[in-house]
Amino acid sequence: MLEYAGSGFEGWQLQAGPREARTVQGVLLEAIRSVTGADAAVRGAGRTDAGVHALAQVASVRVATALDAGTLQRALNARLPADVAVRAAAPAPPGWDALRAAR
Repeated sequence: MLEYAGSGFEGWQLQAGPREARTVQGVLLEAIRSVTGADAAVRGAGRTDAGVHALAQVASVRVATALDAGTLQRALNARLPADVAVRAAAPAPPGWDALRAAR
């Protein structure tokens, strides 16, 4: 579960184009790559627009790592910018997806 101050972001989702937009998903992927050395798949339960804040954004992350959830959470928070924080992390059952689980 994430929280972020959206003022400095151009929304949740990665954006394709000639100019790389700063997005929450993008900075999260960078932090995961920095911690694990691996590429990851990150999917949010929903998307926010530019400038929108979130207090409890649920996301699913698929990444190959030997780190337990607590260690991964602490390592990500050490690398994420001040306007994003991982507030909770837990292993999910196989096939669980934040978007599909959202109601």
